[in-house]
Amino acid sequence: VLRRGEVLVREGDASDRFFIVLSGRFTVHKEDSNGSVAEIAQGELIGEIGFFAGLPRTATVLAARDSIVLEIGRNHFEKAAETLPSLREAVTVFLARRFATQSPRSSRLKEPAKIRTLAIIAAGGSRISPLLIQHLRQAFGAATRARFVSRLDIQAKFLGLPIDDQRILNWLNELEAEAQFIVYVADEEPNEWTQICIRQADTVLLLANASCSPRLNPSEELTLSVHPPSTSRLVLVHDNRSAAVSGTSAWLDERPYVDQHHHVALHDGVDFQ
Repeated sequence: VLRRGEVLVREGDASDRFFIVLSGRFTVHKEDSNGSVAEIAQGELIGEIGFFAGLPRTATVLAARDSIVLEIGRNHFEKAAETLPSLREAVTVFLARRFATQSPRSSRLKEPAKIRTLAIIAAGGSRISPLLIQHLRQAFGAATRARFVSRLDIQAKFLGLPIDDQRILNWLNELEAEAQFIVYVADEEPNEWTQICIRQADTVLLLANASCSPRLNPSEELTLSVHPPSTSRLVLVHDNRSAAVSGTSAWLDERPYVDQHHHVALHDGVDFQ
């Protein structure tokens, strides 16, 4: 199991094993490129090119989610090949067909990856408003195949299992493959569920009640330790709509890394359409 941000393979290291992604998602990074150059999803191989070609790692691969991989070392592969002589030929044919039908990984990403997962985190002294979650559910609608997941949902589906059990992680990653969009609703405190929400998210919504204390809270500090600042958005929530708002600077002063913020009113739902 790899947690988000952990390195699976590093560019230039020896290729003494390869991996099969059983669950999760990874990003590929080259030393001469800014950002990721490709993504690797469930069922794909990692490190197989260097392994079979006898070359050093051609890129660094990071876990973009909490992920599970199957590791196959050279000794294990050699023993399997002795037992099944046709294995080497089958692998060679597989790799040749893949290179014939798709461009190299280093050129697969032409555009920034789409946002597929969103975590809602309480900011400052705020609590997550159930009415806001209701408005968001209605805004996404059934047509988007969006799924909202909270700790209560997990506990109802996986009765008695600890929240960090591998079976739960597998289900969350499978859900991402099935749904068009996933919204993780964190708890107010930085517990294990909130940590999972943050690690599974592409983008984080910092949900703030404009009347509460703007002081940075532990869940936000955890978010900053996992995500680059550009992935966070501050949403200031107001019970009623007004012609002018105040107090925004106090929230932004505590969060200078936030480059986008929004004001929404709950009473009529207009801001969620």
